[in-house]
Amino acid sequence: MSSTEHVYVPSRTPIEETLVRIWAQVLGREHVGVKDHFQDLGGTSLHATRIFSRLRDDLGVSLPRSLILQFPTITQMAAYIETYQQNSPLSALAAITGTPGTAEEGNSSFPQ
Repeated sequence: MSSTEHVYVPSRTPIEETLVRIWAQVLGREHVGVKDHFQDLGGTSLHATRIFSRLRDDLGVSLPRSLILQFPTITQMAAYIETYQQNSPLSALAAITGTPGTAEEGNSSFPQ
């Protein structure tokens, strides 16, 4: 964890609630807040693969696991998913990051 004081922030939307449940189960954590950083929670590439598999099963969204690097908190990922469900993937990325771009699989660098 970072050297700043950790403050738990609970889910506020149905998508955040689903993400909190998935992350807690996959990462083996009792409490996951929406502002917690994936890698600070011990997340690895294997965890990311499991999370995105669960997102496909639970929410019906098929996303590349490299998005965890761009959106490493539940708040960020939920905002992306909400926009993704309403628009195209590229529009969602541009809306969340403020710049057009692509989310290509294979450009990830996770600690193992």
